[in-house]
Amino acid sequence: MQTALNQSDIYKDRAHRKYFSDMKELFDNVYDIIDVPGMSLFENIEKLREHKLYNLDPKMLSAIIETKLEQYFSSFECPICGSKCSHNRKSKRHIETTYGTILFDSGPGYSFVGH
Repeated sequence: MQTALNQSDIYKDRAHRKYFSDMKELFDNVYDIIDVPGMSLFENIEKLREHKLYNLDPKMLSAIIETKLEQYFSSFECPICGSKCSHNRKSKRHIETTYGTILFDSGPGYSFVGH
């Protein structure tokens, strides 16, 4: 009985590793395809379809878009004092797409720390 349980756990662990390995590969592929803010959301979705990526998790897309926007704006510096740009007054934005509802932080915009 104990051996059967251990065997089952081994196969369960193997399936778990394979699943997360495949998910990491998919995430990396989608991350490299999405061009934010270089392309509109519609253009990004069309580009994903060109790569035959049809059934993607909206949470994954939200995380990628939000992080890429954060990275883009973090490189801006105030020409007066040199402070970094930061996102302010966050609120959730909902956009319906063919992949489902994509949520990401949105607000009045970005500003420089200390201004």
